[in-house]
Amino acid sequence: MITSLICVAFMAASWSALVPSPHDAHGWGLRVERLTHGPYIVGETYKNVRVKVMLINKTAQARDHWPLAVAVKADELKIMLKGPDGQGVGRRCEVDLPRLGDAQSQLAAGKSVSVELALSDFGFREFFEAGKFRAQLKFNSPQGDVASFPWVLDVVEPTAADILASHMVPLDDFETRQKANTLSQALVQQIKLGGRVFLVYRSFGRGSGNAIVPVDCIRIAELPGKVEDMKVEGAYGRDNPLTITYRETSYTKWATKLVINAKNGSPWTAEDEKHRQEKLKREGKLPPPDKK
Repeated sequence: MITSLICVAFMAASWSALVPSPHDAHGWGLRVERLTHGPYIVGETYKNVRVKVMLINKTAQARDHWPLAVAVKADELKIMLKGPDGQGVGRRCEVDLPRLGDAQSQLAAGKSVSVELALSDFGFREFFEAGKFRAQLKFNSPQGDVASFPWVLDVVEPTAADILASHMVPLDDFETRQKANTLSQALVQQIKLGGRVFLVYRSFGRGSGNAIVPVDCIRIAELPGKVEDMKVEGAYGRDNPLTITYRETSYTKWATKLVINAKNGSPWTAEDEKHRQEKLKREGKLPPPDKK
């Protein structure tokens, strides 16, 4: 209990603009508020980890600084991320960097500015293994580097007890021919994490040595608890919608219907449907129009 209270107090102090941090430097303060909390699942995208970042001018005069959103793109606001082995986690290649000199802003004395970001904005894709990842933000101010407090991201591989229900998604004909040796399976699962139940899309492939490795893990929705009545309809494939229908209690109708992309678990959009219809038309698979 004492440890928990200390942790909560530390988090509150870390976000407060008024409380000094041992990482403050050059008259600047950098704070991070976690908007989403773990544990996270192996293979889960960094898009699901959202934070609010605050830059504080702790001096008695106005100061120039780079806007935080621009600084991220320019790699001047970056995250130092270490995996469970203590080694740095690699990022994707970045695109052209903006000219920071053309994007200066001014922050009044004692004031702060903040921005909400996902950790994927920093060039990371997904958690690649279970364990504790350690993160810390660093901002390259005109006067020098300033860091945020460090924090821990807990990543787990769900156990059999954590997986409350699992629905296997079959491969469509194309995927069966193309991916039989690389894709193991795709699943829609109800997983209990930290006392909460999430509806999750997961896919697994074959890595080196024919080992099964996670490919994608997307949280679709949070559930009130284990849902007994659930239907998953569709087949794994790039142009396929996957329909998930369920009722949260035995007393409700089949009122909840979610449609996702069967390839990656993202929400099925009108643009996705347009491409699907165009593909079916090209292949001659659309039924003829009704004759009136």
